[in-house]
Amino acid sequence: MAKEIDLKEIASLIGTASVELDSASRSFADISALFIALGALADNPTLVHQLSALGARMSESNAAAYEEEGATYREHGVNLTEQIRSVDGQEAKHA
Repeated sequence: MAKEIDLKEIASLIGTASVELDSASRSFADISALFIALGALADNPTLVHQLSALGARMSESNAAAYEEEGATYREHGVNLTEQIRSVDGQEAKHA
């Protein structure tokens, strides 16, 4: 027997994913700042600066990617919540 789809549970999971993606984005932004600070403190400017710049770029790229995914999930969550409200409203009218 097929399990009935629970839209409210799906909306909750999408909301949770959005929060987790936002948290990951902030974490990568923090890591980027750490790489930049390490590069600024380095005695050997060439190699250390190159490595710190690489780490910062990678972290910034990941932060941007997670932020974009988080925005997508937030948008899906809003759309699903609106659909749930519409369905709940129709059910209340028929009750």
